[in-house]
Amino acid sequence: MSNWLDTIAEDNYWNDSKQSGFSFEDELDDQPNQSKFDVSVPTISKPKADQIETIPKSIVKVNKNDRDIEALKVFPRLTIKHDATQTFHCDLNRIIREIINGHSYYLHHIKSKENKIRLLDLAIDSCDGDAIITIILFMKQTLNSKIFKNEISNRSEAINHYINYLKLTNQWIELSSFQSMLDRSDDAAITAYSQAIKPKLLASKITNLKRCRDMYCNSLNSNSELKYIFEAINEQVNLLERQQPIESEDKKTEETQLDPTSIFVQVPRTCLLNKSVISTLKYCYMYHFNVPNTFFASPDAIKNAYSLNSKQYTWTCLRAVAECQRWQDVDKLFETKTILGGKKMKSIIPWFEVVKILHKNEAPTDLIIKYLSLIEDGDLKISLAKEYKFHNLVLELCVNLRDRQTLQQYIPKLKPNSQEFFYAQDILKQPSIKWKN
Repeated sequence: MSNWLDTIAEDNYWNDSKQSGFSFEDELDDQPNQSKFDVSVPTISKPKADQIETIPKSIVKVNKNDRDIEALKVFPRLTIKHDATQTFHCDLNRIIREIINGHSYYLHHIKSKENKIRLLDLAIDSCDGDAIITIILFMKQTLNSKIFKNEISNRSEAINHYINYLKLTNQWIELSSFQSMLDRSDDAAITAYSQAIKPKLLASKITNLKRCRDMYCNSLNSNSELKYIFEAINEQVNLLERQQPIESEDKKTEETQLDPTSIFVQVPRTCLLNKSVISTLKYCYMYHFNVPNTFFASPDAIKNAYSLNSKQYTWTCLRAVAECQRWQDVDKLFETKTILGGKKMKSIIPWFEVVKILHKNEAPTDLIIKYLSLIEDGDLKISLAKEYKFHNLVLELCVNLRDRQTLQQYIPKLKPNSQEFFYAQDILKQPSIKWKN
């Protein structure tokens, strides 16, 4: 008898052309009212008592690959011997098992918010990522956004899975909004910023960064932690807008420059766009070191605009001068006036660092020795002189330090019968030198 009832019921359903498929997009809220997708059950004679338990229910299939719902007729499960709530909870567990096992399942009969939350908790308990994401997306499509986000935010496993899902599906706006809702302002800022800087076109990048900056500008009063994010983005926008005209003008000059003495010919340049503040300063000191402060490319203007300290400025400019081999300009970085109007050498950078940069860029020997002599530590000074094979300087330092032992150890390293070799021998013979060892 049960098989006969099933056959009639299903034939009536499939012959009815009015039946339509279910879509998550159609179920907009979680109200317990009668859904427009509830279909009328064909009239069937009431079964006898001994037949009730044998009447099966039809299955509504869901394609697991794309989550599209195929609408089939759902017949109410008739039961007499079991509690309805217990049966429904068993149904929720069955749905989770079917998702995990890749079987057909259906969700549209779950109407109340409580049951949807219960389904999510069951998915979390299963520790199955597919099940968790499936239920999260079902809740997102069938609950209002406030309820959805509140419920997700109370479950760390759901949060982590949903964030990873949004990243994998490139839903960056939703991800940033969700992170902000969770009070993860830093994460939201990083998400928004990472997307803002993606465009290769400079104009688009500047526009995106301004939008990102303005988003945090509106929140500064209520969240002081966002202040540094706002300032960093604002600085980058300002820097890109400074780089743009410099790059445009230099590119024109480079393409039309025929003078072999031009800096653009002697030192081939690289594109300035998207460089850091320090790299921008270095570029401008290489190619525009003598322009007035009113120009975008002025090194001093860049120092003031981005609050660079003296050490950052001097270090960067020294590297720029050394790479351009403008050795005549090195002293300008370290000369200061005394009270009496004279000049003295002073550096916020250790002199041995200056010496290393000069030697690395093959500065003239006399210039290197000049700055090496400014090192106060005698042992460090003689160590660098040995390393760079400044033989005469090593010999003079040995005399100044009255270090006979070091001199004797160094002589074998000198070329026999060379000028330095004979000079070292003469030093050892001088009775006027009072050696310490």
